[in-house]
Amino acid sequence: MTLSCTVCGFQSDDRAFFRWARGGFLKLPQRVCGGCAPDRPTREDRAAFIHFVVPQTLWLIPIAYASQDGVLSGAAMMVAVAVSMLSLPVRVLIHELGHALAAKAVGARAITVSVGNGPERRGLRWAGIRIRLHAYPYAGGRTSHLWPAASSFRWREAAIIVAGGGANLVSGGAAILIAYVVARLGGAATPLILGGLTGFAVSSLWLAALNLAPFRAKKDADLPSDGWLLLQLLRPAPAIVESQAHLVQVYAFNRAGLYDDLARAALEAVRRPPYSAWLWSAALDALSKSKGHRSAVECYLANKDEIAASAAADADGKRTLAWIEGTVAWSILQLEDTVLLPLAGNLSQSAITEVSDAAPLIATRGAWLLATGQTAAGVAMIESAIRDLADRTDKSDFCGALARGLGAMGEDQRAGTFAALQGHLAGST
Repeated sequence: MTLSCTVCGFQSDDRAFFRWARGGFLKLPQRVCGGCAPDRPTREDRAAFIHFVVPQTLWLIPIAYASQDGVLSGAAMMVAVAVSMLSLPVRVLIHELGHALAAKAVGARAITVSVGNGPERRGLRWAGIRIRLHAYPYAGGRTSHLWPAASSFRWREAAIIVAGGGANLVSGGAAILIAYVVARLGGAATPLILGGLTGFAVSSLWLAALNLAPFRAKKDADLPSDGWLLLQLLRPAPAIVESQAHLVQVYAFNRAGLYDDLARAALEAVRRPPYSAWLWSAALDALSKSKGHRSAVECYLANKDEIAASAAADADGKRTLAWIEGTVAWSILQLEDTVLLPLAGNLSQSAITEVSDAAPLIATRGAWLLATGQTAAGVAMIESAIRDLADRTDKSDFCGALARGLGAMGEDQRAGTFAALQGHLAGST
């Protein structure tokens, strides 16, 4: 029988590769594969769920009045409530697609729609828009985009903001129109169908109204409404010095996954005050993904003194330097350059000495052990870290390294399963 991982969706008939573990908001049992850990919602995830779901339930008040007045029967009211609650992620997707389609219409690029909060579960592309489905679909949504030029027109941003609520108004109105047609046609199931359409219509209109109201929930999670964003847009924009503008641009490229642009912007920004070691980290990571691992290694070797100086000037520079060292060590390992292997060993050891609890750094050290023939130790180190890797690309890469290590140890079945998991993760990133 084929089993499926709740977290990453990997399927296999290797029963020994799966286990049961409790996770999620309700700590319910989840079947997870050997490369995943059960869901662990953060404080921000829980805050987003509470701040988003609780206001959504207030629309039940008019439904209750409708039931008392005989507009909806008891069964129809139950259907209305069930449809409204179960359709919340769908209504959020409609809302965010309204933002995204408006952004596309006014010339924005790198448009990404996220539904829910927590780790990403699935990803797809539609009409040039990247859609991400996250582990907790009842925790709201967000849409991000970039402008081709450094600045944008306010009316374009305003159109994008208003379009989200507009999409919910249109979908709610469509449900009302369909309900009218169903009522005219009649039939035995009409009350239940009308209940479902009423639940979807009223909750869609309520979602639009809530988003257009100007408020901002800040406890444990920063959750501004569309109305609050629109209000900020109407206020005079604060002056942004050139160095801050470069930092904002780098963050935006990083969030959008535009690694060519990110590498260029970060390498320009590191030459301007305030000097930040994080910019070097972003630049090297982007170079490895856009230009190749050799470009990242060469950039590090040419600028390692300047990188060290930037890290020494940062309050959290030592941790940032550890991540830089881990990135470069991994790039060296991908080059399979025996001359640089000692440098990768020194960098990976320095990284986990400074940040001993970071799964990517631990796994990188394990990969170096594999590359130097210390197979058992390397496999054990990667296995201890792989379940805690959040990034699916990182997890895919280290699954490949683990598969090779297990194959060298003669554990062919587990090696084959980890290789299949690598292929699954690589195809879904």
